Amino acid sequence: MYPVNETLVVQGRRLEPADIARIRRLIAANPGWSRRRLSESLAAEWDWRNGRGRLKDMAARSLLVKLHERGLIRLPARRQVPSNRMAARQIQRRLWNRTPVAGTLHSLGSLSVATGRLLGCLLFGSAAWKCRARDEFIGWTQKQREQNLHLITNNTRFLILPWVRIPHLASWILGQVLRRLSDDWESKYGHRIVLVETFVERDRFAGTSYKAANWIRLGATTGRSRQDRQHNLQVSVKDVYLYPSCHEFRRELSG
Repeated sequence: MYPVNETLVVQGRRLEPADIARIRRLIAANPGWSRRRLSESLAAEWDWRNGRGRLKDMAARSLLVKLHERGLIRLPARRQVPSNRMAARQIQRRLWNRTPVAGTLHSLGSLSVATGRLLGCLLFGSAAWKCRARDEFIGWTQKQREQNLHLITNNTRFLILPWVRIPHLASWILGQVLRRLSDDWESKYGHRIVLVETFVERDRFAGTSYKAANWIRLGATTGRSRQDRQHNLQVSVKDVYLYPSCHEFRRELSG
């Protein structure tokens, strides 16, 4: 494992060398623990909670994985996902209705962001720790970013199923989801979202649906990965898009 002699910021949390040492001792003292139990114990020890008072054990688990990937700690091997869960997922895939869908939005009738005939899906997660174009657009300081990054979410995945051919469906879905995203987020995590970001691979996609849904294109990434600690890993250049969820997003993020 690599030595730690400086302060790190991982998963939005500042870690001193003593914190890394404590995590190493926790792992060494409990060789039979799973990654899940380690993350739950760590979150409880730190009293790391979200806005609704729930322990952030998933954030702690992500933090541990990132430290493991950097060679700063050594986690136990992942345990197998129970076979019944895997079987359920396979059954769910087979139950998808793959009948081709084509026509216009109007011809689809009533649509909703809920259950029913699946046409597409979106996934939202943690915002990028750093993004020059976004950070300059907001105008916040490093300290303000560390304190308020949780008020931003990243649209990490957006999929229209390949057998669905409906013009304007993608931008309609984005509009519907963004209208409810902040309320849904507050209901689950105890705080609202004031800004949404996404990164579009410019070599593969034109970002048409985001433009049609009034997202703001800021520019492009530098072609570096967040895992590029040695400054030699090249990844695809991505266009940066933002969507403010409220008019006072700069004040909220810089407060």
